[in-house]
Amino acid sequence: VTFVNGLTQNADLWTAYGNRLADRGYRVLAYDMLGQGQSSKPVLGVELSEHADLLAGLLDVLDAGPTHLAGISFGGVVALDFAVRHGERLAGLVVMSSFAELTPQLELLGNVLYEGLTQVGLTYLQSMLYPMNMSSAWLAANRERIPSMMRSGYIGNDLYALQNLMESFIAFKPLTPRLKEIRGPVLLMNGEHDFFTPRECHELMRSELPNCRLLLIQHAYHAFTLELPEITLR
Repeated sequence: VTFVNGLTQNADLWTAYGNRLADRGYRVLAYDMLGQGQSSKPVLGVELSEHADLLAGLLDVLDAGPTHLAGISFGGVVALDFAVRHGERLAGLVVMSSFAELTPQLELLGNVLYEGLTQVGLTYLQSMLYPMNMSSAWLAANRERIPSMMRSGYIGNDLYALQNLMESFIAFKPLTPRLKEIRGPVLLMNGEHDFFTPRECHELMRSELPNCRLLLIQHAYHAFTLELPEITLR
């Protein structure tokens, strides 16, 4: 099982997932893409397709057989691209809180986040992402911890690396026309109240994927892998 991070995430966030799956006999890979975590950053001029190609190379180095690939948000797009162009490496695909094309709503939201990052800074982006990604219940329960969690995010994320990752979408071409090429089993997972990548985005993918199931996570938002790990693992 291979995990692909979302924007601002790192491999450590999959530790509980990796432990549970390893206990069940799976070999688990959680890695940091270029620009994330402990991998090289900032990286200028990286294209979206390079992330999937680097993953294919990493799997070669690890002598890994077919993998179940799970990606969330930005990582879900990378996972879809990998599935289209490196489909022979897949045993299955899980795409969470993601998209295959930029709907007008998603494109405008992405532009606002990019402008906030470049014109105001990382603190603004972090402040926006918490209420966008989490439920009111989670925010209320963790309100006192959020400032320290945000400071941890400043340490773990590089402003220019995030900018470069977001800029890899500048020439993003919809993957929707090629989704029919993905023949293996696909599980789409979408939070019921995810307004960043809403059900519309996942229905577009489901309509084109030949072997697909869409699972809606009740009462969940964009970052349900963080908020509801037990449900996600199940």
